[in-house]
Amino acid sequence: MRAVLAGEGWGVPRGRLAVFREPHSVVLFRGDPDDFLEEISELLRSGHTGIGYFGYEFCRYTLDGPRLRDKGPATAPLAAFMFFGNDPEIITVPKILSRGSSLVEPEMSRERFLWMVERVRDYIAAGDVYQVNISQRFGFRSSISPDGILANVCLTQPVPFACLLDFSDFQVVSGSMELFLRKSGNLIISRPIKGTRPRLGDSLRDWEMVRELRESEKERAENLMIVDLMRNDLSKVCTPGSVSVPRLFEVESYATVHQMFSEVAGRLRDGVGLREIVEAVFPPGSVTGAPKVRAVEIIDELEPHLREPYCGAIALLRPDGDFTMSVSIRILLVRSGSGSFWVGGGVTWGSDPEAEYRETLVKAEALVRALGAAGWTG
Repeated sequence: MRAVLAGEGWGVPRGRLAVFREPHSVVLFRGDPDDFLEEISELLRSGHTGIGYFGYEFCRYTLDGPRLRDKGPATAPLAAFMFFGNDPEIITVPKILSRGSSLVEPEMSRERFLWMVERVRDYIAAGDVYQVNISQRFGFRSSISPDGILANVCLTQPVPFACLLDFSDFQVVSGSMELFLRKSGNLIISRPIKGTRPRLGDSLRDWEMVRELRESEKERAENLMIVDLMRNDLSKVCTPGSVSVPRLFEVESYATVHQMFSEVAGRLRDGVGLREIVEAVFPPGSVTGAPKVRAVEIIDELEPHLREPYCGAIALLRPDGDFTMSVSIRILLVRSGSGSFWVGGGVTWGSDPEAEYRETLVKAEALVRALGAAGWTG
């Protein structure tokens, strides 16, 4: 078992990997969230560094109200962490792309996805919600190892929060660009992403895409809804009046997409730690919708699949109580050469179903690249 972090969001220089080996302890979720969080907290207090994930369906224990359907057996635990007592080895990312044979297949028809978008719009028209994030899942088989997939992510689409979590019988690979939470002392920040345009491989056309994204009323409205949601969530654990929005509607460009982000910050109340923050804020608002509880209920109704690690959080937990969590998007869940990945987007009243479907395919392209595949079948 081991954990590999890549990206400046984790504090790892570009072109390098931080490899944590031989964990002191491994904590898997076994059904009791209080026991799970207490065991994590105890290991942190004893001086260990924790690296792992909270799966999306952990929201069963952090939100009041939603009762999620049974969608069949999960591939991986609901949440899992490794704890290390030693410093990581810093190595160089391989310079050559890992190549092999990969087959990628969508598990949902285009027609089903378009139907989900229309159903969300029906709920918006009825006044249930303002926005819901919906996703589709792809299955894959690949001869490329999880290490090779991570190397491909680093080489073809550098992002702030890449990682490989190797739990022996399954692996989680992520190429996320989104900061869910960063706690430093009593300061906490979140950088929700909402709003996407494709990269077009031409500087002039890319500039036009960035301008279009910045000026899009639909994307700004979508982004602002999630900013307001995050402000509300952080207010539950921050001192009154301390939550602010230092950055709004900014755009960052990556290998395959341009993305709009904002930043929400606050000062934590005395005595607030990991447990209180997770219970107040999880799951990330950018991958659920607003209002959050009703959005989660609609996601559960419409999506036929479990999200598992997707749309949860990958976390680097420090013994001093500070931590960094990414939103676990661009996730590949691997088991013995096969696995799944998920892509999705936020739906508002102004959403065009075909455009939302195409956006998921643009996002899938990055994961297909990481698998070394030319595209997908179906």
